[in-house]
Amino acid sequence: MNSSSSLRTAPEIVCIGETMALITPTDARLASAAQASIGLAGAESNVDRPASPPPGTGSPGLHASESDPLGDRVASELGCFRARRGVELWVERDDAAPTGVMFKDPGVESSSVYYYRRG
Repeated sequence: MNSSSSLRTAPEIVCIGETMALITPTDARLASAAQASIGLAGAESNVDRPASPPPGTGSPGLHASESDPLGDRVASELGCFRARRGVELWVERDDAAPTGVMFKDPGVESSSVYYYRRG
């Protein structure tokens, strides 16, 4: 391939799905926690982020992001990650559906998860 070519190649990976907010207690089990961290969860985000190729080589992601504060956070965090990698991100906003939330309850030997979402 000619290095001066402006032609883009087709992406090897396209991730489509709904990324959820992830709430994880940081000081105790979920039932008694007073503090928690907020992150992202969802299979497409878990595949999308580590699978993204080197910066500028393209691996677009399409994510559903609801029009609420957690949806804003999801879109912002995914956008920041994708911008650092130099790849495209398409976000579809949906005013009719709240952002899904996954609560993680970390245990000594394993963790439990609780999903709150439609569908």
